[in-house]
Amino acid sequence: MAVKDFMTRKVVYISPDTTIAHAADLMRDQGLHRLPVIENDKLVGLVTEGTIAEASPSKQPVYPSMK
Repeated sequence: MAVKDFMTRKVVYISPDTTIAHAADLMRDQGLHRLPVIENDKLVGLVTEGTIAEASPSKQPVYPSMK
């Protein structure tokens, strides 16, 4: 067996300028757990559910002095 037999052929991807909110919506709507980040036809990164969770405002302190 080869990867080509199991890989996703219609890849959903985002650009580096995509907002976190849009990436999260795209993941939810498409049932995805990760999104490749493409710039100038090259893979430049990967965003995961964990990355989105860490960027979530609920993970940030309510007051800047609270760390």
